[in-house]
Amino acid sequence: MFSWIDVIKVFVAGTTTFAFSYMLKPLFLLGRDYALWAYIDRKVITKELRVSADRHALAYLDLTKKYTHLTSIEASREVTRYYIGDTEVYNDEYCSYVSSRNRAIKRFYKEKDFLNRRAILLNGLIRHYDQNENSLIENIVEECIERSESLTVYAEPYRIRGIN
Repeated sequence: MFSWIDVIKVFVAGTTTFAFSYMLKPLFLLGRDYALWAYIDRKVITKELRVSADRHALAYLDLTKKYTHLTSIEASREVTRYYIGDTEVYNDEYCSYVSSRNRAIKRFYKEKDFLNRRAILLNGLIRHYDQNENSLIENIVEECIERSESLTVYAEPYRIRGIN
């Protein structure tokens, strides 16, 4: 039997499906993406992350530009000689160089661990919600390194006084 009520039901179901598929679903996805990026801006990419990226960049520059010399100790029964690179130095300067380099290494890895934890969280959120975004934290760290390199004068590596 033909009934106009059945025709109206099919028409309403079709328009509802069309409205949801082509109008409401994109609006819901847009709202979801907006909420995701608002969360990322407020909770993931924070001032603390930027400060950590700056510290990481400075420690990286210290390790790659300043503390590049190898250190060694030659010990004999009569005397102990300390070397930074090929230059013989006093014990105080040697200890100062090594402790400063070790502090830079610790700072580098501490900040790297923090940045890696945030990157894992961010990449998980982006991948889960099908966002097409490169690693934002790596970009922030690279910008900090470039900015720190341009602001900091590393004309000479660590200045070795030596024994003379």
